[in-house]
Amino acid sequence: MFDEASDAVCEHMFLNCWNGFQDTKLFQKLAKKLKSDPDFIFSRSIKKMKLRYNIKAYKALNEGSEYVDKIQHPNITVERLLKYLLHIFYLNYNTSAEYINIKKMNSTVSFQKFEELTSQLQKIDLFNLKNTKEQLCFFLNTYNLLSLHGIISNSLIPHDKSSWDHHQQNSIYLIGGSYFSLSDIFHGILRANTSSKSNSNKHFKINDDRAKYSLSKIQPMIHFATIDPYRPTILKIYRPKTLIQDLKKTTTDLLQPSLNIKKGEKIVLPKSFQIYEKDFQIYGDILNWISIFFEMKVMSNIFSKTNFKFTTYILKYPKLIIDFDSFSLYRYNFLK
Repeated sequence: MFDEASDAVCEHMFLNCWNGFQDTKLFQKLAKKLKSDPDFIFSRSIKKMKLRYNIKAYKALNEGSEYVDKIQHPNITVERLLKYLLHIFYLNYNTSAEYINIKKMNSTVSFQKFEELTSQLQKIDLFNLKNTKEQLCFFLNTYNLLSLHGIISNSLIPHDKSSWDHHQQNSIYLIGGSYFSLSDIFHGILRANTSSKSNSNKHFKINDDRAKYSLSKIQPMIHFATIDPYRPTILKIYRPKTLIQDLKKTTTDLLQPSLNIKKGEKIVLPKSFQIYEKDFQIYGDILNWISIFFEMKVMSNIFSKTNFKFTTYILKYPKLIIDFDSFSLYRYNFLK
């Protein structure tokens, strides 16, 4: 009989190493301890946990090698990785045609070295993130790092909602002993453990240890700091000391084109406002939230408008504006 005690142990082990569940020795060892049948525990526990946590067995992008040097603070680690990746972008940028060929980039020695370095994330201690700013910086930078890594690794740019959803679910890092997909980081951490389908539901379910890393409340500016298929992206390296001012500048820069309108025109806002409308309602409504970032003379013109619309398309070749710590600015078009 598969009793509650063995069920609980299997669940705990599954949540901590679900990506390696095909290693039957792990569960055979557990089964022996519980004096039960190995095959029964393996097959039933895996099926049950996969259904409960909606988990599929995809290998994390940073698995396959082991980092042996000293592990730095999480924010230092991810900052260095993001800098390294941005440097590879710079080296592979075609200045005349203004694009990056990600298939070619995938095969470079420097990118292969980058993939080895990402194994550092396996051993970092997330409890070293002492406050909300440190936590927010780490997961913002990690989200963007993982998103770019997934695109380059697969040599595939999400071109519609289905492919973007696949990218979100299947781009995965092993971080501090736990597995995080892009969806886990965005909804489970950055959106304060809010389901992508309903604000009243949780992304991380009961007994999921990853929930302890979730932010306590949603910061709406994250929607402009993360790579998004519905709008251009200004990619920065976020640091705790300058986090708020950098988030405000990024948000302002991305919203400004939407507000450069003539009288009688509709305001065209990023689709994120529509998808995550409740995230922006801390100030009453969307336009009230936008007004935080602009002068009243600009907003007075906007508030005189009675309607606005949202972008309804995904950019086939999204603009990626990379800010190398304000040293220089490069505009990249991805090319398949």
